[in-house]
Amino acid sequence: MPTTPETDPPNAPAHGSANTPAPGSDSTPKVRPWNKRGFSLKAGIAAIIFPGLGHITLGLPRRGRLITLGVLGLFMLGLLIGGLDAVDSRNDRWWFAGQALVGPIALGTDFIHQTLHRHDLDNPNRPPTIGAGLGRINEVAMLAGALAGLMNLIAIVDAMFPPIRRRSEGARL
Repeated sequence: MPTTPETDPPNAPAHGSANTPAPGSDSTPKVRPWNKRGFSLKAGIAAIIFPGLGHITLGLPRRGRLITLGVLGLFMLGLLIGGLDAVDSRNDRWWFAGQALVGPIALGTDFIHQTLHRHDLDNPNRPPTIGAGLGRINEVAMLAGALAGLMNLIAIVDAMFPPIRRRSEGARL
């Protein structure tokens, strides 16, 4: 179907939007493609330090708070279900690899677990400080922590490579 001066093509933005020049002007608008992505090392490092902090540094505080709530909520749920034994870098290395993606919080939790476990080994006459997680409950707790780490990995990548254009600029995301 040929395009006439009276009608716009189906994919063209409406007149008066930020990306189209006023009728009769000779200037061409600078249109940035919505599917190109930027790179923000600062936001990526912030997201590694604390879940959601990368999005907050990008100026997306609501999204950052939701990421923090989701990642830390799932990680804390794993700790609630399985206790400190759910985060164990010595006996459960592969699970800990996923849990470590949560950030320094998982590393600190593992440090506390290893310190208390070492204290239990030094004093065999005392009852253990940390009860060993048993059966499927411990596996579910380790899985929750590892899933929290993988969720944070997705948030880190999203913060590191933000879209160049936002919805306020006409991006359809």
